[in-house]
Amino acid sequence: MDESKAKDSGSEERYFVVRLSPNDRMRKEGWLFEIQLLDDEGRGIEFGYLHGEESEITIAGRQIPPAVILAAHRQAEGQGDYVDSHGRSVPPFTYLSPETS
Repeated sequence: MDESKAKDSGSEERYFVVRLSPNDRMRKEGWLFEIQLLDDEGRGIEFGYLHGEESEITIAGRQIPPAVILAAHRQAEGQGDYVDSHGRSVPPFTYLSPETS
């Protein structure tokens, strides 16, 4: 992982969690959930997949909090959400162009 793109240690980690739809390629390979570690601009920079029974996962050397895994389990099939390290929904990132900021 490019550490320059990862959240700095002073800011809250954010994740995107999703329950994969039956048509998703990774679901067809047996995975039920995807967790994305996000950069400061809300882009997924590292990805992890769960079969559903796991209580822990490490993505790019970072232990993902159990609350984030539970947030993935709460999603409806094919749906996802942005969450913080406590598994709470957070607003999606919004890009402001230099002209609008």
